[in-house]
Amino acid sequence: PRVSEVENWFQIVMAARAIKSQSAKQELGYFIRRSQVLQQYRQMIKAGRLFGRHRPEEGNDIMEQIRTRYRLHKDEQDPIVVKQLITEGRRQLELLKSLADDADSRGHNEYTVGVGWPWERSGGGQGRVHFK
Repeated sequence: PRVSEVENWFQIVMAARAIKSQSAKQELGYFIRRSQVLQQYRQMIKAGRLFGRHRPEEGNDIMEQIRTRYRLHKDEQDPIVVKQLITEGRRQLELLKSLADDADSRGHNEYTVGVGWPWERSGGGQGRVHFK
């Protein structure tokens, strides 16, 4: 073989290796993002179920919204868009966890507003102020 043929072959091999390496990095990024999305989905479902124990009607609505949002974006391939969705999901998850923790600590009845003045102290004047 001539020197120019060997050089061309070498350049082709190096280009193929570079493409393979770049492809492997992209695949790794894909699997990392996929793992993050699945973990976030599981956490959302868990928080939604916790909230739903105390507020069944709203809990069912939240669970449906969670499922719908994830189904809506399940085929998204653009890494930048996926990162934005993950970031927005983190914000939503923190809000949902806060609502679920609050519902868990207060119990179901304290969220409903009664007639007249809505504030009442629990325990006959002792304890926290809450909605009837």
